[in-house]
Amino acid sequence: MGKIGWITKTGMLLCVAACLFACRGGASSDRQGVWKCKLLEVEGGYGYVILHGHDTLIRQSCIPAIGERKPFATREDALKIGRIVRDKLEAGQLPTVHSEEVRRALEGG
Repeated sequence: MGKIGWITKTGMLLCVAACLFACRGGASSDRQGVWKCKLLEVEGGYGYVILHGHDTLIRQSCIPAIGERKPFATREDALKIGRIVRDKLEAGQLPTVHSEEVRRALEGG
């Protein structure tokens, strides 16, 4: 996928997240535990799914923010990044991860 496609997908994801937050008034402490991160098996590796209740908010089949379409090599790596995204959503933040966050998490730092 080219850079334009990646930017478009990221923009759409951010719009969906912003709409969700606007409709529910942001994350609140009494709603903790509503967000879930589940493993997703994809061709050549793993990804993750972020659920809000029974609704799928994010289906990430490749490693985000690295500039190429490549699945996670291990279950653990997919869940590390998925949990970062889930924690951001629970904290009322946008669910974006940056390349440096991905690198640190996957290197164990």
